[in-house]
Amino acid sequence: MPSENVQKLKNLIKEGYKIHSISLSVKNQVEKVEILLVHGREKKIMAVENDDEFTNFSFHFKPFEDSYGNPIFRYVEDLDAYNKEVEKQSKMGKPPKKNYEISIGGRKLIEPFLFQLIKAGPGQPLGEANFDIKISKNNHFKDLDFRDPAIVKDFDLSEVVFTGHVYKVIYDADTARFICRGGPASLYIQKLKVEFINFKRVEALNFPTESAGIKSNFHSGPKPNFKKRLFTIICPLLNLKIPNTFTIGDVTFYHSEHNDDDKIIKSSDTCKRNAKWDKNNVRAKTVVEATSFIKAIQIGYRKISQIVDWIRLRVDISFPYYQRNTHINPLSFNFQKQYSRFELTTQIYCRENNTKSACIYDLNVKIGHPLVFQYDPEEYFAGIYKKFKHMLSKSQQEMSKKELRIVSSLHWLSLAINSNKSMDKLLYLWTALEFILSESKLEKKFNESDREEIRRKIMELNLNNEQLEIIKAKIEQLNNPPLMVTIQNELDKNEIKLERDELEVLKKMRKLRNDVIHGKASGEIGDEDIGKFISIVERLLVSIVDEPLESPTTMP
Repeated sequence: MPSENVQKLKNLIKEGYKIHSISLSVKNQVEKVEILLVHGREKKIMAVENDDEFTNFSFHFKPFEDSYGNPIFRYVEDLDAYNKEVEKQSKMGKPPKKNYEISIGGRKLIEPFLFQLIKAGPGQPLGEANFDIKISKNNHFKDLDFRDPAIVKDFDLSEVVFTGHVYKVIYDADTARFICRGGPASLYIQKLKVEFINFKRVEALNFPTESAGIKSNFHSGPKPNFKKRLFTIICPLLNLKIPNTFTIGDVTFYHSEHNDDDKIIKSSDTCKRNAKWDKNNVRAKTVVEATSFIKAIQIGYRKISQIVDWIRLRVDISFPYYQRNTHINPLSFNFQKQYSRFELTTQIYCRENNTKSACIYDLNVKIGHPLVFQYDPEEYFAGIYKKFKHMLSKSQQEMSKKELRIVSSLHWLSLAINSNKSMDKLLYLWTALEFILSESKLEKKFNESDREEIRRKIMELNLNNEQLEIIKAKIEQLNNPPLMVTIQNELDKNEIKLERDELEVLKKMRKLRNDVIHGKASGEIGDEDIGKFISIVERLLVSIVDEPLESPTTMP
């Protein structure tokens, strides 16, 4: 029979209590084990003295991390095997005594202490780096962005020995401990759904790394095929019914046929599990040229999406005709069709032509995982909640204009965080930023008498009425500064210091936003750039909450 204390601990764990911490102390020949257990907001402390059975039992609980990033204690049966593994990891990751330069993004850390370094290489595709810094010695600590890449450089050899991302930061008094993992964060948070059919192993290994934006680096053996070749792309659609096959552009819409591709789809596990591949659903098919499966999927889906967008336009048109030169082209109208809704799914079949290698992929990549707390969530939220508490308990009618700006910005920022589409993120973020900047005040460069003098001189010129109206409108905007000037003013006012590369990201995002708004072709939007933009908006939003708020005004 276990001791009374051991049984008590087991009972508490059965009741749902989780071990939060374990400590051992010895004083005056008294051995004391203290265990803090937590169940929601309930806390219990077991303090047991001189109970060898309880001490030995408690030593079997070791710190781990669950799949949601929460610290947990797990019972380890074989302590010898556990200790050997810990010792092995410790020796493998012990860095040579050298001078290391560590930076987060473009910010170098002062006097970092690197205590673990595992380099990437054969058998170790992703490295690890853990280090401590003194916060008091790093005056720029408040300006760090934990989304930025973590880089460790061998100062003596001028060689980068680790590139990765910050996984966790733990604080203790004046110390910040950084736990970093190799590779971009997207490799860890993207959850792919893909079925490989007659796939070469090397192509299957390349698929997830390329989808995460990483360039594959195979040290030996066969390498993926990156030559241009043809691929067949097929996507199912929902709520579209057609009597026969039809083609628009390079995309053919058809019912399930008995060709080789449809036979492969029918025999796949995905088809058996996913109703979207039902034979009664219309499928869209096209052929593209690409250097890899993932590139073919991206190109093919974009091509099919464009045609689907055009079909939606056609069935929604409500004007009678369009005229080309002297020829009138009537446009039939049908109320039922106008209010129909069909859907292009994110399921994609891709086969390399002239081979039987294929895959079925869900383009709707799941980012992240459920938000799971092991302990009281209020403790996690407490710090920053103090800044927002006075607003979050109010109705919109009770809020001041500034508070309404803040919660509106928060709403659009939330949409950006939750969206999986980079273009949507871009537009949502700019909307959030506009709410932050809408009341930003800068010193007026032209007073009313200045503008009146300019108007008087303009009137002396020999301009027609249309030209005068254009110039008058410009005069009224003389005190409207460029957007980047307004942003910089808000950053300065809130003592937010951005590095040059961060400001360049802002300028790039502004250009992309203007291109979209003005109907120009938009460029590529990288995940890192979007992540940086999110960080800047978040920092500004949190900063302006600290400013004195206007007295509440009742909204009509």
